Amino acid sequence: MEVLSTGEKKAFYVLNIIFEIQVRIKAAQNTVLIVDDIADSFDYRNKYAIIRYLKDISDDSHFNQIILTHNFDFFRTINSRFVSYPYCLMASKDSTGIKLNKAAGIQNVFVNDWKPKFFTDPKKMIASIPFMRTLIEFTRGDQDQSVFKLTSLLHWKSDSAGITEAELVGVYNSLFGGSGSSEDGTKPVVELIHQHAKAYLTATAGINFEHKIVLSIAIRLQAEKYMVDKINDPAFAASIKSNQTPKLLAEFKKRHSADDATIRTIERVILMTPENIHLNSFMYEPILDMSDEEADRDRREGGEPRTLCRLPESRGRHPPANVPRDFAADRGTTAAATTSAGVRHSMVMHSRVTDGRSASQCQGKWPDQHLDHRSGCPRCR
Repeated sequence: MEVLSTGEKKAFYVLNIIFEIQVRIKAAQNTVLIVDDIADSFDYRNKYAIIRYLKDISDDSHFNQIILTHNFDFFRTINSRFVSYPYCLMASKDSTGIKLNKAAGIQNVFVNDWKPKFFTDPKKMIASIPFMRTLIEFTRGDQDQSVFKLTSLLHWKSDSAGITEAELVGVYNSLFGGSGSSEDGTKPVVELIHQHAKAYLTATAGINFEHKIVLSIAIRLQAEKYMVDKINDPAFAASIKSNQTPKLLAEFKKRHSADDATIRTIERVILMTPENIHLNSFMYEPILDMSDEEADRDRREGGEPRTLCRLPESRGRHPPANVPRDFAADRGTTAAATTSAGVRHSMVMHSRVTDGRSASQCQGKWPDQHLDHRSGCPRCR
């Protein structure tokens, strides 16, 4: 084992687990399978192959599964392939302990939740701002006046403080063809953002996607306003057309290099808030992860996943399964699926925090096995 790379050890470990599963299938042995972050080192092809194999296992009446992960994309994919929504759970942790909540926002949170409640829930109205801006950029281009207005609600500009709820509602109605209105059209949106950001700090712990977006927008607006005021150069601030926060910070460092504490705080803001605010292209990662040659081969072969290792049929219940053999760059990890005993259903959970214990040490461990702490692999009896 010492001569194997980390990826090769992972592949060897997974193949051992798959072999044990096949043995138990053939023996019709009742089994609870706990799968913890199994896709964290897979490229997308192999991740989908593993998901397909887990689905095959879920069809066997002798197997019940609990699938855990921190990877939200893996979570969504499991849900779309064989874990129905009622069996999806998300875990959150606060000072009172760990809580399991019904999953939310797995599939299109904007269309299914935020957009229908735009006029009744101010937090969801605010959280919709980056979605609306992206949609307008896609449909009208990035020079549309509504893009500039919405940008001024995500970055501190000279007109940010004066944009009202009525103006934001006007952009929404123009984009979606509605005729809704807000309760207080004269209220500045930035004031609304800070009001609900403060309320979030005392809110009940939970998934609350919109809370995190509102808080992130408020934090960045406050940080940028602080730097703009300290730099005190309106012409410089007006000249920034993109990447505003890092450009403001670079200028702030030049003029206030001794203010280490503020610089460190703003650097943390830059590190985290953009990913919490903006739509990103992670939905396209499976495509970006695939070469043109692979894509063309898939087109010619009907889109079947690349077969890496074929497992034989097991008593006629399962077709040969695709099993991953190679591993690519590490992926970030968030979710869990289980098949409840005696019922062909699955459940998914999303965990936002860990307690520092190594998840890999429990990965794939059977209830009647001891863990080999030297290799992290279970020992079969």
